[in-house]
Amino acid sequence: MGTSMRALLIGVALGVAATSAAAKDLHLAAHLGPDQTLAYVEGKPVIQSEKMAHSGAALLIQSERFDPKQYPALGLRVTNLTDLPVNFGPESVVATTDAGPVEILTEGDIEAMARDAVARANRAATWMRIGAALSAAGASMPRTTTFSGSAFNSYGGSSFYSGAISTPSNGAESGAILANGAAQAEAAQAKGQAEAAQLSAAAEERGFRPATIAPHGEATTALTLGHLPKKATLLKVAVTLNGETHVFEFAVSPVS
Repeated sequence: MGTSMRALLIGVALGVAATSAAAKDLHLAAHLGPDQTLAYVEGKPVIQSEKMAHSGAALLIQSERFDPKQYPALGLRVTNLTDLPVNFGPESVVATTDAGPVEILTEGDIEAMARDAVARANRAATWMRIGAALSAAGASMPRTTTFSGSAFNSYGGSSFYSGAISTPSNGAESGAILANGAAQAEAAQAKGQAEAAQLSAAAEERGFRPATIAPHGEATTALTLGHLPKKATLLKVAVTLNGETHVFEFAVSPVS
């Protein structure tokens, strides 16, 4: 168990290092089942469920404390205790909370998130350029301010006056607006591309890896969950192999 779970720990840790930190954290506290034991690999808790006849499973908790804007990172090892090979895929793992289901992210899911980051950045940059063009057009047009009023003299008489003041177009201001808009758009696109690059680099590390497990063999995979629902207080991860289901349960609570 030690060697395979330690290798998994390194892979998952690389994925976590690529994510960004934020403010309010959540905490995962494992609830051990009657047939489960707790071990540690390099200080990380591992819940072991290895007392069933045809399969075994172990779940590594990469970080018991995490930002709710991040994707919870776990590691999973499953063992085939039969004399036949068995396929193991994302459909074999189900994550749920008391506030709704939780997605299991595959490599393809994370790659799609990378493409979406670029698309969002490009849309934002387009609107920035449109806004700058409209503002620049306004600055490039000559402006005319009209005025009117009445004046009274000391004898009670009055006179009406009116006029207009024209301001020529300001090409320098228009050019500055366009340049600023272009800079903001380029910055938005660069940020989106950087986010996409981080996601793409982490996809292989963090995405679920399907496997065909040899007789009496094992497989390990990163297990990255989607965002937990905001009101979740209980997380369950059910792993099914050879008709046997291993259920791992966690309390979810905010860190005070």
